[in-house]
Amino acid sequence: MRTMSNDLKRDDGKRLDKQNYETKAGYNKFDLLSLLQKCTRRSPHNEEDREVMMWASWELCRSSYYSEYWARIDKIAIEDALLGIEESHLLLVLERLRELATEQFDPSEGFGLACAMRASSLLYEATASHELLVFTGERVVAIAYLEAETEWTVIADEDDTDGDAYEMVYGELLEHRGYEYIDREDAMQRVVTKLYGIPPELIEAHPEKLESLNDR
Repeated sequence: MRTMSNDLKRDDGKRLDKQNYETKAGYNKFDLLSLLQKCTRRSPHNEEDREVMMWASWELCRSSYYSEYWARIDKIAIEDALLGIEESHLLLVLERLRELATEQFDPSEGFGLACAMRASSLLYEATASHELLVFTGERVVAIAYLEAETEWTVIADEDDTDGDAYEMVYGELLEHRGYEYIDREDAMQRVVTKLYGIPPELIEAHPEKLESLNDR
C-alpha cells in the first residue's frame, strides 16, 4: 500500500496541512467521508447525490486519503445499505474495485480514481437501509426509520450481559427486513445445495465435508 507523500501540495500550490487533514482543494477529509455516508443514507436519492459522492471520492483519493476512503466504503456498505438479495453482489464488486484501485493501479491517479468513483456511484444506486445499530456497552439496540410512522423506531433492544446481544439484535433486524436469519453452517449448506445440486440429506450425512468448506 502506498503512503501519502510528504511534499503533497494543495491546488493553490501551498503545502498540504496534513495535521488538519486537508485535501488538495482545502477541504477536511472527515467532512468528505461524512458526506459520502450521509448521501448513501438519504433515499430516495436524487442525481445530485451521485455527483457529490463521485466528487468526494475523487477529492479524497487524489489527495492520497485512499486508505481512509476505501475503509469508509466498507463501513457504509455494511451500515447504510440494505443489501437485499438483489443487491447482495455489491460487497464483492466493491472489494474487486478496491483491489484494482490499490493493487493494480495507482489509487490516487487515473484508473485508481475511476475505481473509487465507480464504487461511490454503486453505493448511490444501492437501497438505503434507514437502520442503525447502537452499542451502549451494556445493551445493543437496533433502530429504523419507518416511513409509515415518519420517525425512528426501536426494532430490537437486548441486554449484552452474556455477550450474545449483537447476534440476537441482528436476527431481529433481519426479520424486520423480511429475511430469515440463518447461521453460517445453514448458509453454507444452502450455497452448496444451490451451486452443486447436492440434496440437503446428503450434506447432513457427511457434515465433515461442509465443515471443511466452512473453515475457508
